[in-house]
Amino acid sequence: MLKGKRIIATVTNPLFHDKRMIRICGSLADQGAFVSLWGVKKAGVPQPAPQNFTQKLISVPFTKGFLFYAAYNIQLFFRLLLSRFDLAIAVDLDTLAAVSFVCRFRRKPWVYDAHEYFTEVPELEGRDFVKSIWKMVALLIGKFNMTVSQSLAEVLEKKYRQKFHLIRNVPEKMGIDMTDEHVLRPEEAVTLVYFGYLNKGRGLEYAIQALKLLPERFRLLLIGGGDLEAELRSLTRDTGLEERVEFTGWVEPDEGRRYLRQGHIGLNLLDCRSVSYYYSLANKTFDYLQAGIPAIHMDFPEYRLLSDQFKCFILIEELDAQLIAQALMDIAAHPEHYSFLTESSNQAASALCWENELPLLIRFFENILT
Repeated sequence: MLKGKRIIATVTNPLFHDKRMIRICGSLADQGAFVSLWGVKKAGVPQPAPQNFTQKLISVPFTKGFLFYAAYNIQLFFRLLLSRFDLAIAVDLDTLAAVSFVCRFRRKPWVYDAHEYFTEVPELEGRDFVKSIWKMVALLIGKFNMTVSQSLAEVLEKKYRQKFHLIRNVPEKMGIDMTDEHVLRPEEAVTLVYFGYLNKGRGLEYAIQALKLLPERFRLLLIGGGDLEAELRSLTRDTGLEERVEFTGWVEPDEGRRYLRQGHIGLNLLDCRSVSYYYSLANKTFDYLQAGIPAIHMDFPEYRLLSDQFKCFILIEELDAQLIAQALMDIAAHPEHYSFLTESSNQAASALCWENELPLLIRFFENILT
C-alpha cells in the first residue's frame, strides 16, 4: 500500500512539459501517497499547471553546464537532507548524485528512472571528459530502477548489472471515436506534426528540408519549444517556408493534444548516431497513436517491434530529407493505405495506454515500500 507514504521526485526541467513525471506522480498520489515533484525554475517557461501533488521549482544561478548541475545537486542534497520522505526518485543521471547520497545516509530507498541512455545522448557526442564524469555518476545506480523501453532496459541491465523494470511512457486514452478518422483527400492540405522538445538530434532540420521538396499542400506544425527553436526559425526563413511552418512555442500538454488533432502525419525523426535514441521509445510515439494519426519513425528496434505488431508506422532507415519527402509523398498518394494506418493506430492506442501501464507502476512501488 502506498497510502500515507511520502515520495519526492527530482528532475532538471521546469516541470511544465514533463508528461511522464506528471503522469507518474499523479498516479502515485491517486494511491494515497504524498508526492512532491521538484524541478528547476527557468526564465521564459510557464509555471506548471496545478496537480494533485505538490510541485517545487528551485532557482539555480546557472543555466547550463557543469556549474548548473553542480549547483542544482548541492541544493537538492541539502533540501532532501532536511525533508521528510520514505522514497526518492532520481530522473536520469543529472539528479542521481544528490538523491543517492542522501538516501544512503538516511537509509531510505531510491528509484533511478532512466528516460534515456544518458551517457550516450547527442549532447555528449565528442565530449569525452564530460561523458567520463557522467559515467562515474552512473556508478551510484542502486537496485530499484525503471526505464521507458524494453530495448533500453536490456542495454542498461547489461551495462550496470542491475534490474530495470519497464514502465512505458504511454498517455491516457484520449477517448477518440474509432470512426473519427483523419482523411487524406487529393489536393487538400496535409499537416505534418511534431510534438515535443525542439532539441538536438530530433531530425527537425531534416523535416524542414524535406518540406522544401514537397508540394505546397504540405505544411509543418511544430508543437513545443526547446534549445533549437531559434535556429529552426532561422532555417525556416532561409528556406522561404515561413508560410508553411508554424511554431506554437511551449504549450500545456492538453493544448498540445488539441493541436495534434489538426495533424495528418506525425514525425519522430531521430539521429541514429545516438545510441540513446537508437534504443529509445519516444513519448510522442504514443501521443500520435492516441491522437489517431499515423507517423513516420526511424527503423530502430522499439519502433520495428511495434510496427510488426500493430502495422501502424511508416519506418525509414536513415535520416535524410529526400527519404522523408518520398515517404510522405507515398502516403499522400495512397489514401486507402492512409486509412488503414489510421485504423491500425486507433487499435494500437487501445492497447498502448496509461490505463494498462498503471498496474505495473503501482506494483513496482508497492514492492519497494512494503
